[in-house]
Amino acid sequence: MYKLESDYLTFRSIVSTFSRVWGKNNHDVKKPLHNVPNQKFSETVSNLIKLFYKYEEIANEDKELKTLESKKKY
Repeated sequence: MYKLESDYLTFRSIVSTFSRVWGKNNHDVKKPLHNVPNQKFSETVSNLIKLFYKYEEIANEDKELKTLESKKKY
């Protein structure tokens, strides 16, 4: 079992970004961080942030923002 320090990452999500397999169609040199050709750019950035263990800070800020926005509605 691989030990990952982040709850937001899986082994597969880390490896698939850097694995190039024939027939998988993920070898576009203009989109090196995309796992699949139609993956959103925002997802690739999120995966990169998760890889360097900075995502938890962003997730906490996002949660706080959603809480404040819901309070603002009432």
